[in-house]
Parts: sequence; C-alpha cells; structure tokens
Amino acid sequence: MRKQIFKKQIQYLTILLILSFLIGFSNYIRIPLASASDSISFFIHFGIITSAIFGILYFLSINKFIFYLFFPPIAAISILSSCYLYLFNITITGAILEVTLNTDWQVTKEFLSIDIGVIILICIVIIAFTIHHRSRFNPLFRAKWALHLIISLILIFPAVYANSYRQNTIINRVPFTIINATKEYIKVKELYSIDRRDIALDAKVSKSDSLLVIVVIGEAVRNDHLGLNKYHRNTTPQLLKRDIISFSNNKSLYTYTAASIPQLLTRSDSQSPERAYSEKSIISVLNQCGFNTFWLANQTPDYTYDKIAKSAKYYSNASMTISTYSDIKWTDNKLLSLFKNIDLSSDVNQCVFLHSIGSHWYYNYRYPEKFKVFTPITKSRSIQHNSAIEKINSYDNSILYMDYFIDEIIHKIENKNSLLIYISDHGELLGENEMWLHASEHEKLHDAACFVWMSETYKEKNMDKYKSAIKNKNNETSTSLLFHSILGACDIETKILDQSQNIFSQH
Repeated sequence: MRKQIFKKQIQYLTILLILSFLIGFSNYIRIPLASASDSISFFIHFGIITSAIFGILYFLSINKFIFYLFFPPIAAISILSSCYLYLFNITITGAILEVTLNTDWQVTKEFLSIDIGVIILICIVIIAFTIHHRSRFNPLFRAKWALHLIISLILIFPAVYANSYRQNTIINRVPFTIINATKEYIKVKELYSIDRRDIALDAKVSKSDSLLVIVVIGEAVRNDHLGLNKYHRNTTPQLLKRDIISFSNNKSLYTYTAASIPQLLTRSDSQSPERAYSEKSIISVLNQCGFNTFWLANQTPDYTYDKIAKSAKYYSNASMTISTYSDIKWTDNKLLSLFKNIDLSSDVNQCVFLHSIGSHWYYNYRYPEKFKVFTPITKSRSIQHNSAIEKINSYDNSILYMDYFIDEIIHKIENKNSLLIYISDHGELLGENEMWLHASEHEKLHDAACFVWMSETYKEKNMDKYKSAIKNKNNETSTSLLFHSILGACDIETKILDQSQNIFSQH
C-alpha cells in the first residue's frame, strides 16, 4: 500500500515538474542565443525559474487545506500568464491589471482577445487534472511534512538569492510578473490618492496665434552619439538636413526613467527635487491655459509619473502589453502611427507629448531591419555575450531610427505654426569603465540629448526665440529646462517662469 502511494506521489510530482517546465519555458522561447556560454547562462536562469515554480507548487501541495485554497488561483495565474506569453508575447503589467480591473468589460474582453475562452478551458483542465492526482496520496505527505517543507524551500531559495543578487532578474519573469504588476498597480493607486499642489494659477497665454508644440521624450540617447553633435558616424542624416538647434551640453538630473520623467515634467530641479511629487506638472498648466494636451506613449508609465501622463486631455498607450523583458521587436513605429492618426487641424493651441522607447536595451529590437547600417550587431540579449563594437553598432542603429522617427514627425507639422522639443530622459553607458546600460552612476549617464526644431512660420513669428535658442545652445543646461522652456515657447506668462532655465529667452 505504501509503495502504491509513493508511486502516485512520484507521478504527481512529475506532473508538477512538467507544469513548472512549461510555465518557465514561456520566458525563453524567443530569446536569441549567440554562443555556448549564452546557452549555458540561459539554461542556468531557466533552471532557477523552473526550480522556483516547482518549489512553490510543491510547497502548496504539502497541506491539503493550503493546497485546495491556494493552488487553484496561483496555478491559474501562472498558466494564464504563460499562455499569453506563448501565444501573443504579452507580459502581465500594472497597466494590464488596470485595464482588466477598472475598464468596462466590453473593452477588457477585446483586450484579452477572443482566445481567452480557450485558454481558460486549458487552465481548468490542467488544474482539475492536478487536483485529482494530488487527492490520491495525502497520507504520505502528511506523515513527512517537515521533509517536504525543507525540500520545497531548498528549491525556491536559488531564485530568491538570484533576484536579490541581480535585481528583478526573477520577479520580472512569468509567473512572478504578477507580483511586480500588482505592486505597480497599488503604487499607482496610492499616488493617485495624493493631491499635487496647484501651481501657476496666474498663468495666461499672451498671444492668440494657434500653436502646435511637440515634446518628444527620448530614452537613453546620448548627445555624443548624434551626428548633429559631430559624432564620427552620421547617425542623424535626416535631421542634419533640417534647421536643428542642439543643446549638446545638456545633462539629466537622474539616470533612470522612473526618476527622470517626473523631474523634467515639473518644476523639480537640483535645488527642489521634491517638486517632482508635490506639485502639478507642465501638462496641468497647459490644460489650465486652454491647450489640447496629448500623451502618446510607447512605454507604459511608471507609477512615479502615471498620474502626470494621464492628466493630459487625450491619453493613448501603444505598448501596455509589452515590457522591456518582452522578446519582441518593439520600435517607435507604433508611436509614429498613434501620432499620425491624431487630428492636429484644430485652431486651439495644442501640445503633444510623445514618450518613446528610443534606445532602450535590447537595441536590436528598437529599429526595423533596414536601419541595420552599422555592423556587426549584437546577437544575444545577455549584455556580456556581445563584443563592445557589436553593442555600440546596435546602439547607433537605434539612434539612426530615432533620426527617421523625428524627421517623420517634423514632416507632418512643418507647414504649421509649430515647434518640436526633443529631450532624452538620461544617457547610456557604452563601455566606459567597462560599464553598460544605465541606472547606475557615471557622467555619461547624465549626458541627455536635447535639441529643438522650429517651423518657418514659428520662426517668423518668434525670431527672438529662435535667436535666443541659437545663442544658448552651447550653455550648460539640464533637464530642468523643459518645464520653463515650454512656458516660454508657448508665450505663457506666469510668475513661476524661471527665465534662466528658458532656452528661448535672452539671459
């Protein structure tokens, strides 16, 4: 009898192992592998993920009451999230939770797709099958619960250690993404409950001309890799044909997006950093002055600036189903499509904010194939498994696509009374001190590209601003310039306008 129970238990654990394998493998099915060492890293990471999933399911199986209470929902979330990753390359994010929990069911149903019924059926069958097998061997688990508990914790520990050693390397993978997504959703809700202080209540527009302002927020773009700024490669062939004013000495205050965006959209600066979270943003001031405001995103807003982004009168996110851990071609073409589809014919003043994915790692995913000009390029998502020149080539190709992206925007607005401001949220490390990417500390991480374009109509009406921008272009500036420069460009009068940070002002 005991041998029969043990045999059934082994069968059950085999089912759990297969289930864990299938859930874990969804994270890696599309990852490019370049070398043997790349494959080894992949299998180690995959092994840690699978071990953790198996350990958790094993842990839930020890006690029948815990099992029947927690196994079905945890297994359902894990299976659903892995199915969506397998079938649609969609990762669970805070934005998806918000859509699912706060949106009309008809909208949610369209978002989840017509295949949700099939996926739920698969989920129910797998869970029912597993529960059936678990119910057949409870006596043995009850007899040696301490041993099973120790084994399950040993299986989980490598993932806990790996995630603490390399931040978020595990928790940003299925099925653990639901933890991060839930935390993100809660943080957003908490920040929404905090009232930001009204500012610029005296603000008013001093000119009646219909104006269109485009603000492009770049991602990880350095000044010194722009052909505009005498980089040895012509990474900006289209913009060099335009009358671009580049602020090549611009610096970001922070080195990662979550901190940079709220800073550059508010009056926050090095002297008063708290304003990024205590005061309303430039979008609120524009709304108050009667502007039509748009926030078009190719990155899901972090909780630190979600409320700011959604304070725009029109909000659209092209990438709420994608994260930077998604193995999918993710370019700003989606953002360009959003922009080209909005109606800019209104006589009302308008300001459009475009938050791009820009040059975020993995660089190869940031540009279409025809922009693969600089070669060889990276072949692996593991940063250490590519040569320095491959990484720089891929990065420069992403800049080349940014050049095309901005030129296409200008092409749509050049016959209007219009202005474009481009500003990157931070820089990027490209091998300095053998360091790569961002979110650490180095002077190159503060090298944030910034440039301005004006239509001929805008220049004719605002020649003083054009001349001031040219005069100021070699000054040392920071991302704090954006708030005040938008006010200046739009002829918004208010006592909080700091002319020393307005690039369109003589100072």
